Amino acid sequence: MRFSRYFLLSVFAITVGCYLFVDQPFQSFFFDAFHNKWVLNAKEPLPRLIFYNIPKNCFGCLIALLFLRAFILPRGGRFLVVASMVTLTPIIVGFLKLISGHECPKDLLQFGGSQTHLAFLDAIQVGAGRCFPAGHASAGFGLYPVMALFSKPRKWIVFFVVTLLGNLMAFYQVANGNHFLSHQIATMGLAFATYMVTETLLKKLSNPLNQVLATVQKLVRKIPLKPPSLD
Repeated sequence: MRFSRYFLLSVFAITVGCYLFVDQPFQSFFFDAFHNKWVLNAKEPLPRLIFYNIPKNCFGCLIALLFLRAFILPRGGRFLVVASMVTLTPIIVGFLKLISGHECPKDLLQFGGSQTHLAFLDAIQVGAGRCFPAGHASAGFGLYPVMALFSKPRKWIVFFVVTLLGNLMAFYQVANGNHFLSHQIATMGLAFATYMVTETLLKKLSNPLNQVLATVQKLVRKIPLKPPSLD
């Protein structure tokens, strides 16, 4: 838990640092001002399939599998909690995108767009953008709550895999102009915070949910599978 707190604070500090000092110059590495285009074209089918479509579809399938595991097999309380928290991450990110007002890099004047860059609080008040935090990366970083299902040695493996996956998806969106680096790191922090909440919820809710799910499963088994005879 000590590592979790330090990691979350570090991510918050890095997000602020990137927003203030790194976002604009770092983004310039991926924009060809002479030809007015990005290093990666968001419409190119193969990169989009690998870094966008497949991860999002796998994310949805994993959520479905977690819910199925919770309701079908015994002692599914912890799976229900984890599935719910994995689902919650993109919902939180989506809500924050609606109210943040921050533009995507590709929409700003310095990167070939038509919008001016606004300070953080000004963007919240008058901005029309919907780019902070990063939504697509939440399908990668949003898997952090799955760590709660594993013991400590395997927890680290899941942590590194999810972090790698999230950063690959984030890099794709940075390279095609859809997000700044700070947008991605903010999503990482939000997702990791949901993992920390997940650990707390598991300690309090796993056993009560196991009892509720066991009752539901018993009731379902009593439902007759054969239709009543019409004779």
